[in-house]
Amino acid sequence: MSPATVYQTLHLLTSAGLIQELGFSEGISRYEPNTSPHINIVCEKCGEITDYEAEGIREMWSRIVEELGFKPTGQRLEVFRYCDKCRKSAGI
Repeated sequence: MSPATVYQTLHLLTSAGLIQELGFSEGISRYEPNTSPHINIVCEKCGEITDYEAEGIREMWSRIVEELGFKPTGQRLEVFRYCDKCRKSAGI
């Protein structure tokens, strides 16, 4: 499979709302299959992303959408930290 096919497929899945593109610094993108409201916990050193889902996030998102008066095309909430592996290797 060619890289062009992969990128075209990712673009189609993003356009259909089945995945969400997460752009990071230096032009790096990752693709998120979980499009429901949640928090991405991102390691600042290795880039590992962990999803954190809480009922409070869904409730808050529902209120925000209601207050906005329109349905947003996406959402993104991130918390940055150092994962356990990176903290251990750095002696933090």
